Amino acid sequence: MHGIIFGCSPTPILTALSRKGPWHLSRTLATQTGMTNQWLSESLGLVSIRALWISLHYPT
Repeated sequence: MHGIIFGCSPTPILTALSRKGPWHLSRTLATQTGMTNQWLSESLGLVSIRALWISLHYPT
């Protein structure tokens, strides 16, 4: 596999090429390791619904 040449295991590559739906793939180790909450907020600008709810209900 080409992933081994570049120093990574083939598991993330095989997961990305899977035919399973997005809800099933969101619970895989490869997805949860690569797409953390911190990464989602910093790189994509996504807002945490929990943090937003807390800021609305418990203002400082």
